[in-house]
Amino acid sequence: MSQKSIMRAVLTAVLSLVATIATAHDFEVDGIFYNYNGDGTVSVTYQGDSYDVYADEYTGDVVIPSSVRYSETEYRVTSIGEHAFQGCSGLTSVTIPNSVTSIGYWAFSGCSGLTSVTIPKSVTVISSEAFYNCGNLTSIIVDSENQTYDSRNNCNAIIETKSNTLLYGCNNTIIPNSVIAICEQAFWGCSGLTSITIPNSVTSIGRAAFVDCSGLKSVTIPNSVSSIENSTFLGCSGLTSVTIPKSVTSIGKYAFEGCSGLTSITIPNSVTSIDDWAFSGCSGLTSVTIPNSVTSIGVQAFYKCSGLTSVTIPNSVSSIYNWAFDGCSGLTRVDISSIEAWLSIKFSTCNSNPLIYAHHLYLNGEEVKDLIIPNSVTSIGDYAFWDCSGLTSVTIPNSVTSIGNSAFSGCSGLTSVTIPNSVNSIGDYAFWDCSGLTSVTIPNSVTSIGSIGKGAFRSCSGLVSIVVESGNSKYDSRDNCNAIIETATNTLLAGCKNTTIPNSVNSIGDYAFWDCSGLTSVTIPNSVTSIG
Repeated sequence: MSQKSIMRAVLTAVLSLVATIATAHDFEVDGIFYNYNGDGTVSVTYQGDSYDVYADEYTGDVVIPSSVRYSETEYRVTSIGEHAFQGCSGLTSVTIPNSVTSIGYWAFSGCSGLTSVTIPKSVTVISSEAFYNCGNLTSIIVDSENQTYDSRNNCNAIIETKSNTLLYGCNNTIIPNSVIAICEQAFWGCSGLTSITIPNSVTSIGRAAFVDCSGLKSVTIPNSVSSIENSTFLGCSGLTSVTIPKSVTSIGKYAFEGCSGLTSITIPNSVTSIDDWAFSGCSGLTSVTIPNSVTSIGVQAFYKCSGLTSVTIPNSVSSIYNWAFDGCSGLTRVDISSIEAWLSIKFSTCNSNPLIYAHHLYLNGEEVKDLIIPNSVTSIGDYAFWDCSGLTSVTIPNSVTSIGNSAFSGCSGLTSVTIPNSVNSIGDYAFWDCSGLTSVTIPNSVTSIGSIGKGAFRSCSGLVSIVVESGNSKYDSRDNCNAIIETATNTLLAGCKNTTIPNSVNSIGDYAFWDCSGLTSVTIPNSVTSIG
């Protein structure tokens, strides 16, 4: 085939594609696009085969006829199809005729210029999210003769009559006392909504019901509601305070995420779980008290609550998941009711990004300095006492078998710690930056001390004495060298200001003398072949 023939074929294909896209609807009359339903009726649709591309094709006031003539045939308009007007921000009003029986999925989604809508008596089906994110709606009227839906008491909402469920609200909605449920995403994007009273008749509020209602300043949640679902008030940045009733047992994922104006929150004793990201980004929160009923705090539940200065964790809490308080840069006080409660928290490693920024630990309101861990504790979790700079001494009981990653990292006030013979592993950075620690003894039970380059005693600049008990099979401090040596490889893992490197050492590990500011001289013997 010649080059000219190839170019002609490509051009023909492109023109054919353009024609197909441009005429993906079946026909157009007076600026409105239609698709055949196959029974002598048609649906209103969008122009091309992608509603995103043709998002602003309908503007101004659109009047949908009850019937339309095309190619000598009269068609009855019975439905508004899926995505028909989606994203048409320039649409200011729409007249829906009595011939229409159904409004499709996302039919008017994102029509930010739409201020009012009237649902005729003929409509029997309104699909989910049909009026999703119509942020400027102020008037919603359902024809009084409609048998499926209503807007009782001039409430400015669409209510499913049989189930008494509010499907769609707007900036001027008043929820009637007869409503028992608020549907998912019912008020999504109603930025002009400033306050809402939810009556006692309501027993459930759907997921994402008030997402991005940025103008909402106050909300009353009745005692009839048992849970705050996922994303219920996500992005409600104007909310300043919320009282959660005693009927609520759980706070769902993202429930109040991004509520940056929230300065206080009262969590009742009925709540047993605070789910992932529940208060994430609530930068205005300064303090929070978690009641004794709560047993778990989810992933990033209080992430980036930068205004939070104190938190009280009860002994009922058995798990705090990853990054629960990550980014809480102002948090200086963590108040707990028992040391067992703190140590039973299941922390997970997060690549040296601490889960919690707590500079001082309080037990029943008193700052803990001399910490005696009870015999009931079998392991000290990752980051358990990270940056608790007020601690001066720690006694670890014989019941403990492991000390987690960064467990005491940043405890700069810690001058002494007793590690019992029951401990068999000391995690990465376990005592990192404990600058006040002067001596440490590793018992013969320990078989694991951090990983190479992530030393358990890295940056302990005050250390003058390091002793490994003589019965240890994995490590030693031969010749009273004041260092930790891995016996099998003859590698010096951790030294201090008083270390004397023995002639038997073959290598010095990574970061072995990191931050030993008091070290004035060191002799490296001829046996050493590598320095990390």
